[in-house]
Amino acid sequence: KRWRIVTSTNDLRFTESGVVDTITLQAGGNVGIGTTAPASKMEVAGTFNATSSSTQMLLNSNGDVTINLKG
Repeated sequence: KRWRIVTSTNDLRFTESGVVDTITLQAGGNVGIGTTAPASKMEVAGTFNATSSSTQMLLNSNGDVTINLKG
């Protein structure tokens, strides 16, 4: 796979070949994954998974949230 770094107006975008913009860094500090127009400091379009040593949180694109407590 090939990655490109492009600028659009004041934004910086990382794009994988054959895929729409993958990561967007806006001049104002917002970061988007899977979106070119993040409306908050971090916006993820799609499924989001966060894991620590004791907890896992999964947020699906349909709005379902799953929290697994480990240990």
